[in-house]
Amino acid sequence: MGAPDFRVGGRIFATLASQSQGYGNLMLTPEQQAAFVEELPEVFVPIAGGWGKSGATHIRLAAANGCARRPPGGKEIWPPMNADKRG
Repeated sequence: MGAPDFRVGGRIFATLASQSQGYGNLMLTPEQQAAFVEELPEVFVPIAGGWGKSGATHIRLAAANGCARRPPGGKEIWPPMNADKRG
């Protein structure tokens, strides 16, 4: 643990837990993840395994270059998940 994280309303929506590998992590819905990966596959990559299937997504930090300020399709990424699902 100990990696920087970013929160809204006490909920984590992004971390730098994989920064040493060149990634940030976003907590998206599976639908948001699909849209991001489809529009910018060179920037967004699903995290392997169950976390990725739930919407957890790597963002390639070197490739991001401002795209996070205006996400694909101009869609908001918060709230990323239904509060009922993540408690």
